[in-house]
Amino acid sequence: MTSSTTLISPEVRALVGYKTKWRAAVEPVSRSEVRRFAVATYNQSPLHLEEAYAERSRWGVVIAPPTFAVRGVRGKLGSGEAPEVTLPPDHLNPATPRRVNGGNEMEVFRPVQVGDEVRQRSRLLSVTEKSGRSGPFVLMVVETVYVDQRDLAVRIVRHYFARLPMPSAGGSPRGVSAAPLPEASVKGHYMSPEDAKLGAKPLSFEAVEIEQQLPANEYGAVTSERVVRFSAAVENYEALHHDFLWCREHGFPNVLINGPLKEGLLATYAEQLAGEQGFVRKLSVSHRAMDYPGDILTAKGTVSRKEAGSDGLGYVDVDIWLENQRGERSCPGQATVVLQRRGGPAVPTAFVCPPQSVAWAMEE
Repeated sequence: MTSSTTLISPEVRALVGYKTKWRAAVEPVSRSEVRRFAVATYNQSPLHLEEAYAERSRWGVVIAPPTFAVRGVRGKLGSGEAPEVTLPPDHLNPATPRRVNGGNEMEVFRPVQVGDEVRQRSRLLSVTEKSGRSGPFVLMVVETVYVDQRDLAVRIVRHYFARLPMPSAGGSPRGVSAAPLPEASVKGHYMSPEDAKLGAKPLSFEAVEIEQQLPANEYGAVTSERVVRFSAAVENYEALHHDFLWCREHGFPNVLINGPLKEGLLATYAEQLAGEQGFVRKLSVSHRAMDYPGDILTAKGTVSRKEAGSDGLGYVDVDIWLENQRGERSCPGQATVVLQRRGGPAVPTAFVCPPQSVAWAMEE
């Protein structure tokens, strides 16, 4: 691409710094929503599924999995479109109509609870033209603040979106093999959420060691039924995740496993490492390869850092990833879990968000 051509229109460049209006969820968080999201992401924690158990816990109420605020809280009923996905609006991106979820970085301050009224506001941080192995693309970075009914920060998330030109007629989208991946080829590898081999256990700050390899979560073959179940849980009805004929017509060998579903599987893994007495403080993911129904996904992790905080708590960073049967790390990431140290204070149920981090969102 020469300096005289660009994939970024002047209208899009002018939107850098633009802030959306606040968008409220259509209704308070319900037990049903939390349950459906947890089951769809193989999360078996009774904190999400059993009201009596949750009420006896230190949380005192049913709480949602870590990525629920980002993917499970919707605005207009049935829209399935978060505001950050369409910022800037599609009609301002004629050269790059195809959106790809590149991943996100999430900072967690408090869990979303049943009864919470969550709202969110986004801003466009940057739009940059890049060149990758498959050609030029546009990288958009969008930051979103999520708050509850008390205006307390729940999450701050930076979303990374790649916008790409559409493939030529009869061609395949970049990086997509034209060979179909039949679901029947992995018959016998399917596991229901109840049967999945979730080997991850709560970490002990004193016992954990740098470069320690952690037990894996074997989710088995993620079937099209599982993809549809997750799509329904978050009301995302994009053809890419359920319409086989549409996918074939647009160069994909099969429907795609949702990126947010893979994020949820990693969040389940991170939550197990933190345990009920710990806290998933940060979670980042990057989507590096596509996975399809029938692919066998396993979450794995290695400890990369541990630090005794001045607040008396233990902080452990873990490199985590989803690996498929082809040996691809299709969704790598990192989690920071907060643990109680021996003789130290209990891990709090919420962390304070620095006011300057959300000041832009609170402005009129």
